[in-house]
Amino acid sequence: MSRTTSKYALSINDMMNRQISVFFNESKIFYHQNLAQQPNEIDNGIKTN
Repeated sequence: MSRTTSKYALSINDMMNRQISVFFNESKIFYHQNLAQQPNEIDNGIKTN
């Protein structure tokens, strides 16, 4: 009983970790696309801050 429960919990944790990593990878790609489109604005923001 405890073994199947722990396996089930582990698989849910695994799926959550995969979803989070996919989300972070997609947001990184989105950020780099914006960086490529608007380099000047972002550079100015970094320099002023």
